[in-house]
Amino acid sequence: MSTKSIEIRTDEEIKACVSCLNDAFYCIATTYGLTKDNAPNNGAFLDFGKLKSEMSKGVSMIAISQEDAVNLDEKTIVGCAGFRILSSQKAEIVRLAVHSSYKGQGYEKDLITRIEKILIAHGITEIALGCIAEDQNLIGFYQSLGYSVKKIKQFKKHLHGVCFMVKRV
Repeated sequence: MSTKSIEIRTDEEIKACVSCLNDAFYCIATTYGLTKDNAPNNGAFLDFGKLKSEMSKGVSMIAISQEDAVNLDEKTIVGCAGFRILSSQKAEIVRLAVHSSYKGQGYEKDLITRIEKILIAHGITEIALGCIAEDQNLIGFYQSLGYSVKKIKQFKKHLHGVCFMVKRV
């Protein structure tokens, strides 16, 4: 597993992240009956304009690519994730995705570890994230990395509950 980390800045890099997010979240959307109508913010339905807008409002994105990749594009991206600093001590991880071709090979943990290091360098002591509450495998994965369930909340417009998790670093 040899990858390099890239801070997402250009439109082409944003497009590569959107492609990765669409691919990674397609399986989730299919499994949980999510559609563009009932879950428009799900990564399966994300478009370039929406991600670029999120980034202009404070979401920083990183991606990991194959070590020998010259450019970040749809063919070389392994995964991507975003984070948002909420206060001097708190941040959240958002839009975490690993391309379906690379799932289950440790890249998910690699991405989270890279983001945690960035956030710790900024003085962050509490990192939050959220996921579908019914996805016990994903919740278990996050727990194995030190995250604990803070609360589960059902929103009127969501088909599924959201599990909010937190880790103190």
